[in-house]
Amino acid sequence: MLVGIDFDNTLARYHRAFHAAALARGWIAADVPADKTAVRDRLRAQPGGEGRWVELQFEVYTAGLAQAELPAGARRLLDWCREAGVAVAIVSHKPEYAAADHGRSRSLRAAARAWIAAHGLDAAAGAGVWFEDTRAAKAARVASLGCTHHLDDLPEVFTDPAFPSQVRGLLIDGDAGWETALAALRDDRAAERAAESLAGMPAALSPLPGGGNARLWRARLADGRAAVLKRYRDDGRQRDATEVAALRLCAEHGLAGVPQVLGAADGWALLTALPGARPQPPYLPGDLDGLAAWAGRFWALSRRRPAFAPASEACLEAGDLPRWLARRRARCEALGDGSAALALLRAEADPLIAEACRRLPEPPAEQDRCLNPSDFGFHNALRTPDGSLALVDFEFFGWDDPAKLAGDALLHPGSALAPGERADLRPRLLAALPAADLTSRLAAMLPALCASWAMIVLNPLLAGGAGGHDRLASARAYLALGHRLLAGKDLCDA
Repeated sequence: MLVGIDFDNTLARYHRAFHAAALARGWIAADVPADKTAVRDRLRAQPGGEGRWVELQFEVYTAGLAQAELPAGARRLLDWCREAGVAVAIVSHKPEYAAADHGRSRSLRAAARAWIAAHGLDAAAGAGVWFEDTRAAKAARVASLGCTHHLDDLPEVFTDPAFPSQVRGLLIDGDAGWETALAALRDDRAAERAAESLAGMPAALSPLPGGGNARLWRARLADGRAAVLKRYRDDGRQRDATEVAALRLCAEHGLAGVPQVLGAADGWALLTALPGARPQPPYLPGDLDGLAAWAGRFWALSRRRPAFAPASEACLEAGDLPRWLARRRARCEALGDGSAALALLRAEADPLIAEACRRLPEPPAEQDRCLNPSDFGFHNALRTPDGSLALVDFEFFGWDDPAKLAGDALLHPGSALAPGERADLRPRLLAALPAADLTSRLAAMLPALCASWAMIVLNPLLAGGAGGHDRLASARAYLALGHRLLAGKDLCDA
């Protein structure tokens, strides 16, 4: 791991320096906040203020640089880097001379190096101190040094096309930014050590987006293999043990198109990386065939009766689905009486749940149970270079009702199937899952599953998450579909 850190306004904080310099010149009153932006705005509002601002910058970035402060959070982060053996480089966009310094009388870089030495940061920046003439050159330096992370106060640095995509950008936005960056570095360092332990060799890591149920890192092992490192969220459901056991079961029975387990321990797993990209709607006919083919593979594997626990929220007994619905519904009361989401649930979900539960079918007979990933859909699939589908998430795998497997594949919001795609996928799933009475059992279960998904999409609101309007609209659509299904309408009409 190699951490690059910007200098100006990141390591060296100038708010008090600008305020003191402007106050000493009589250019601002004492009531102006000790904030660089506030000082700049007050000067620019004065006659000739732009010239004063240029002069003030030149003074602060040279002779006045001694007044710049090293944030306490920066010191804590640098101390942690030293203790953890993490290399640090200072990489900044800073020309040798200011544009206003026509006589080149004061070196900006020399002043910065003197400040670095005065704060004892020479040793901390063991990978060097680098000042570049342009932002593009700074980005190139971050890449050439092999930085895994870069800390900066400017968000536009990370969105610049020149910034290397393999480097994790951490925004330093005030004191909280240092604490957030330190937490991220600790996580990534722990991941680096876990990957090396599980692989038996060094690994270069970069965080992957997504992974709502787990933290994910792309890993490049020292022998060149590509892998994915997962750190599982601990919610008492033993997600890591379930996924590892499921993937090993698939490997034992020759199911290709799933990750292989390279190592697993203590809530971590290192898995082979599969080629391909997640399919996006509108889906190809081959995608629908591929998803149904996976349902058929799970059905065939189930006929071998391997020993495995029930899937997460499995529906194997008569009271299972009503119990899961009641549990979700009770949690939603935490939304509070003023919540539009809770009002919707009380008005639309409660009658839907009551009527849907009265119509639920009997659970499947023992011989008709099926192994189910329990999070089955295109959101957890990759379209590989040969056009086939691979599956990548088995944290909730286990025995279940095949009607629930099919229903969740048709309804999962992560797949976002259009009505016509639902119409095309449903017969494919029914053909792949030849359980007794599956057609009628699926139709009877779907309204209850609509209510379940309506509550699931509202889950983030329970923790104060964003996106309330979109989530409310999605929940309303699920509940409307559930009511239409109860009225005898077809799933594929909406």
